[in-house]
Amino acid sequence: MKGHDYVVIGAGSAGCAVAGRLSADSSRSVLLLEAGGSDLRLSVRAPLAFGSQFGGATDWKLQTEPEPGCANRRMEQPRGKVIGGTSSMNAMVWVRGSRHDYDGWGVPGWTWEDVEPVFRRIESGPIHVTRVAEPDELARRFVAAARATGVASNDDLSGPDLDGAAISPVTVWRGRRWSAARAYLDPARRRKNLTVLTGALVRRVVIRDGGAVGVEYEHRGRQRDAPARSEIVLSAGAFGSPHLLQLSGIGPAAHLRDIGITPLVDSPRVGAGLADHLSTFMNWELAPGFTGLADAQHPKWLLRWLVFRNGKLTSNYMEAVAHIRSEPGLAAPDFQLIHGPAYLWEYGRAQHPRPAIVILQSHWTPQSRGTVLARSADPRVPPAIQTNGLTAAADIAAFYGRSGARERSPPRSRWLRRLAQKFILEPTWFPTPHLKSGFAKPPIAQVIPRAVRPWAPIRTVCSTSACECVV
Repeated sequence: MKGHDYVVIGAGSAGCAVAGRLSADSSRSVLLLEAGGSDLRLSVRAPLAFGSQFGGATDWKLQTEPEPGCANRRMEQPRGKVIGGTSSMNAMVWVRGSRHDYDGWGVPGWTWEDVEPVFRRIESGPIHVTRVAEPDELARRFVAAARATGVASNDDLSGPDLDGAAISPVTVWRGRRWSAARAYLDPARRRKNLTVLTGALVRRVVIRDGGAVGVEYEHRGRQRDAPARSEIVLSAGAFGSPHLLQLSGIGPAAHLRDIGITPLVDSPRVGAGLADHLSTFMNWELAPGFTGLADAQHPKWLLRWLVFRNGKLTSNYMEAVAHIRSEPGLAAPDFQLIHGPAYLWEYGRAQHPRPAIVILQSHWTPQSRGTVLARSADPRVPPAIQTNGLTAAADIAAFYGRSGARERSPPRSRWLRRLAQKFILEPTWFPTPHLKSGFAKPPIAQVIPRAVRPWAPIRTVCSTSACECVV
């Protein structure tokens, strides 16, 4: 039987790690299939340039279905279609998750005590975790303001409980993004037993006699087969993995029949249980004398990065974070406040004429659950993604600081407002519940949904174990 011992689908965070680790055994052959192309791009390597990828050649350009909890808007879901996957596109903030996340799964071998040593090994080996090298003065003030109002003064934001405010820990090394591809794939590239194939769109996993025996994919306009002598690793991401399982006949049987796929395994949970964390974006104009990253597109910063690997292009934009609780009694923080020293709206496409900052409120522990379902037997047709964001009452209450429609400001907003009074002129948009007298007071469901934008799924979304993790 020709082929490879292992076929790995997707060269994202998990795929790069798995292919790199498996190919370390020279007696085993590994084929890594990636639909995207090379990561040798300025938009990938220069940290601050990551936003230019959204909607471009390295983005899958996914969107959700109309979201009932968000005024029936379609939400963009940027995902990396490139070597390194979304680790080549994201904002590079490194946070492990809390002990309660892992212990709460109830999965043997995945408790905090199990994973914490692995994280330590990763961080002391292939993955370089540093701090934002040249944080803006505004980021330092954000951290100082948070700590002054009671948020823990803790630089180790990665656990076990996540509390604290600090300059962001990031996967940036010597001024450049340090993706999973840089960490795991680059050192393995010269191995004769590893084949990396880009521009390879996987059509399905081939199932025969109840077992997965190979992969069918397209490359340069031709359909090809990749037999696997040992195992197939499905690491196509939170959306791609359940989609590929369904294309292969594994999923909710009735739905598969409806779209013209012959079901081989009736597994209703494939594509179910999608959990996404939504964020509000709040922008303030800066007082005179503050610039932030508003001038980052000046050619001098590109020149400094190209020659010295320093300057504003080494910023990951999300330069500081504060992990907080919407209620004091919660076991762990349920919100991450993210500071960026520049205006942000519509994934960076919207512009503002004057310098500004943004603070995102990212809800980590949503109860809303959604689905990822294939639309067609054609792998080129993207799946139907339904996050159902803000359809759970508890999620709306969390964004409101558990304060309902009362005039009282939630604690997290009080210290943000104090920060604003220090050196920020006025908010350009402030979608929080404490609407002062003189402002219209529409119902809560009308206020928040129109202000919410999505970011990346916070944890594994499907019962298929379709996670992007590094091992």
